[in-house]
Amino acid sequence: MRVAGELGSVWSDANRCQLTMADVAQVTKPVLPSTVGCYRGDTADSEVCATRSADRRAQRLVIIWRKDKVRVMHPCSSPRSKSVPQWLAPALLAIAFTTSPGVNAQVVATRNVVTNAPTVSAAARSDAEAEKKAREWIGSLQLADPAAEARLTEVVSTHLKTIRDWHNEHPFTTVPAGINPATGAKLTDLDRQVIANSAMPRSVHEALMTGLRKDLSEAQVEAILDKYTIGKVEFTMRGYHAIVPDLKPEEEATIRGFLKQAREQAVDYKNMNQISAIFEIYKTKSEQYLNSNGRNWKELYRSYVAAANARKAAALGTNQPAAKTVQ
Repeated sequence: MRVAGELGSVWSDANRCQLTMADVAQVTKPVLPSTVGCYRGDTADSEVCATRSADRRAQRLVIIWRKDKVRVMHPCSSPRSKSVPQWLAPALLAIAFTTSPGVNAQVVATRNVVTNAPTVSAAARSDAEAEKKAREWIGSLQLADPAAEARLTEVVSTHLKTIRDWHNEHPFTTVPAGINPATGAKLTDLDRQVIANSAMPRSVHEALMTGLRKDLSEAQVEAILDKYTIGKVEFTMRGYHAIVPDLKPEEEATIRGFLKQAREQAVDYKNMNQISAIFEIYKTKSEQYLNSNGRNWKELYRSYVAAANARKAAALGTNQPAAKTVQ
């Protein structure tokens, strides 16, 4: 049953947990979880009770209509006194169509809520996005092997969820502010987040790579890693070829090797800012390599920028009318 319109919300000041009755999943007589506290209602005959299931995770919002008494149960711990809207009781009465004399009509909307964590709706959406992304990435390989695709999708989606959870549970504030010992510069928030994420157990990365290599060739594994990093290896290589037009085969091989190391390391980071930060480490190595190989990276880059600016200026000049001579 779906209830037209939103019947209302109940807030816990302690946890900032909001539940609505926009969707009522079913009408039944539930087994009520343990009650941990109640709000006062608008009248002496109404109250709002917070509940928690035995495992403290899977929880229910239970609304009971009993004559002129409304009891609303929802999964927010340590509730504080809060008024229940006066219109809540008649609204519940209108939807409690299973009422009969002497029998309570019980409307149940199931919610999965983790105490002191994002609402389950947000977590569920995030999980669904990770699973969708994993299916699309694996599907792009066109394996024509449903069993292998299912295994690989599980491997990738599990990895995506794990790095997301580690990132969310280890914000940059868990790393003390300080300096970068290599440069002496103050650590940025991004630096601190990268440090926090780098502490994730190595087993997470190993599980991904082992799972991929179980069903895929090395070229296919690289294709999946490229999905994580939106093709930054090839994109960056094109940049090096543009800056160093006479790049030698052995130089290209060395730089490509650095970028592949960056790619495999970067897949364990949650967003593109962090992924780019990892690539910067290996781009620096690449530029140092070119310097050690008889090239001057700064001069090469300066020449590249100058040439690009000249082309841009020429293009703008071609597309603009000639300036009038002042008489």
